[in-house]
Amino acid sequence: MHNLLEKKNLNLLNRTVQQLRGAGGGDGFDPLPESATAAEEAIKAADNLDAIAAKVYSLIDVIQHIEGFDNGAGDLALKGERR
Repeated sequence: MHNLLEKKNLNLLNRTVQQLRGAGGGDGFDPLPESATAAEEAIKAADNLDAIAAKVYSLIDVIQHIEGFDNGAGDLALKGERR
């Protein structure tokens, strides 16, 4: 997701966030769909990139605190430095 923000690829970022929202909702882990919904709303509202990034990084933080999260999993596209 960090890379999508860097590239300003908001269409793919929005799809990724929607997928996470759906996956989290099915598992009963409320913080994930709540945070994903906030990020999705910021993207859809065409907020400035800093506002979108704040919501996305909040979502990333939620994901990283899920039990069993593998911080070394490169395919999740969660890596990147926060600004």
